[in-house]
Amino acid sequence: MKKRLIILAVLAAIGILAMSSVSMAATKTNNLQVTAAVQANCNFISVTDVAFGDYDPTSATDLDVNGDMTFRCTKNTAYKTYLVGTRQMVGAVNADNLDFELYSDAGRTTVYPIDNSGGSSNAPDNSPITLTIYGRVTALQDVSVDTYSRTLTATVEY
Repeated sequence: MKKRLIILAVLAAIGILAMSSVSMAATKTNNLQVTAAVQANCNFISVTDVAFGDYDPTSATDLDVNGDMTFRCTKNTAYKTYLVGTRQMVGAVNADNLDFELYSDAGRTTVYPIDNSGGSSNAPDNSPITLTIYGRVTALQDVSVDTYSRTLTATVEY
């Protein structure tokens, strides 16, 4: 039994000595650069159509409806929005045109630009930005029974 304890003690001592020779005596360091480039960018999430529905050309009341556009831009990116295209819907069968206008304010006093001539805004962060598009078909237009439409291009310029 004593012999076994002595052997275990010797083996433990050899193990400790072996481990101490594995110890590292010095260190060296160097710098590692981590880089990324973030570019200004904007992307559409959705565009909700301005669907006027039924228009009564004999009514003296304007037809008002809303649509919207939602997009996301890189934080602090300057952007402009505009809606490219003629503000007349074309009849599917007849040659009549149904005029409409799009506005950027609920009072329908500021016409939505058709090009990049409007002012710019700045994205405060990269949260979605939703802008309402206020549409109006003015009353008493002299048009035929038909279905009218026009495709415009919603644009965010950055």
